[in-house]
Amino acid sequence: MATIVTSTIKPSGGDYTTLTAWYTAKAGNLVAADQVQQAECYIFSGGLSDSLTMSGSTTDATRYFRIYTPVSERHNGTPNSGFFVSSTSNVMDVRDNYTRLEGIELNATGTTNHGLYAAYARYITMTDCIFKGGPTSGSAIYRLCNGAGAGVHATVVNCLIYGAGGDGVSLNNSGTGPTKQFYHCVFANNGGTGLQAAYGDYDVRDCVFFGNTTD
Repeated sequence: MATIVTSTIKPSGGDYTTLTAWYTAKAGNLVAADQVQQAECYIFSGGLSDSLTMSGSTTDATRYFRIYTPVSERHNGTPNSGFFVSSTSNVMDVRDNYTRLEGIELNATGTTNHGLYAAYARYITMTDCIFKGGPTSGSAIYRLCNGAGAGVHATVVNCLIYGAGGDGVSLNNSGTGPTKQFYHCVFANNGGTGLQAAYGDYDVRDCVFFGNTTD
């Protein structure tokens, strides 16, 4: 069984003060190290200002990166009520396969930027998260799992996807093979399409769409 290595992300008194610093220190071959690397995130007053790129590490289904909040630091279902990250760039660009995001909020404040850019990752999971896109043409989640290939490439559960000037979730150019799962999600007040599903296969269950230009 892989060793779980937990680092705390706090404004002070933790292991790191940004997710970028954490990933820079922990990136590498998690398969060879036989590790799960976890970032345990705590509330920053006014949010954490950061723009994280996760790329180039070696991972698999049992050895991966996990970014999460403990219950005490987690949002209550409304924006900015717990730990959140904001940036005028893309808030997160996730390219490492098998990454897990749990209970975090990504808030893109750049007009054309995205909350989560995940064009190149495979087999990623997002649970109990909030994603917001830039107000002009950004997406809350952009090009999720771009490229063809078999299997379930993304699972999104109990997430709020809202407030983007563009699409809530943009799946354009995402190939004709991978499956994306959306369970118990809310797509609200996006300026484009709530869930733009031009390519690939989709499993969408028990979701709510409202206030989008096109649901």
